[in-house]
Amino acid sequence: KVVLRFDTINQIVYDDAEPRSVLISCRDDRRYFIVFQSAEDNLVFRTACSDLTAGHLDPNRFQRAVLKKGQLMKRGKAGALFGDRYAILTPRKLFVLPGKVSVFPSNAISLEEVSPRFDDIKGAIHLDVCGKEYVLQGTDKEVSQEWFVEIA
Repeated sequence: KVVLRFDTINQIVYDDAEPRSVLISCRDDRRYFIVFQSAEDNLVFRTACSDLTAGHLDPNRFQRAVLKKGQLMKRGKAGALFGDRYAILTPRKLFVLPGKVSVFPSNAISLEEVSPRFDDIKGAIHLDVCGKEYVLQGTDKEVSQEWFVEIA
């Protein structure tokens, strides 16, 4: 996670050949190469930067439809332990936050190329994203199925 103040940015270079990436040069000679999960996310970034430069950022312009939100459990890196998380599902992304009042998500999972499957025995949702597997579970099997239907 990188947090930059807009007034510290010297130049933003967009690469039309790779629509998911951007190079940011700061006034203190730091440079950041950022690869977004999708070209759409990069477009949102470009639009917000353009609005900020013009001095009139309208956050309502970036509203995303929320399909579902609520408590989920996410399997940790250790494998067996599930931790409580708060999830927000939009049409193309699943944001997993450490808690309901968290500002930044711990995971932003692109659902454009996801392979979801439901484990009927454990009541768990498996999301295979670019070779990485996320395992999520609702408070009970019925809640897990509701989440799976919305994701799939």
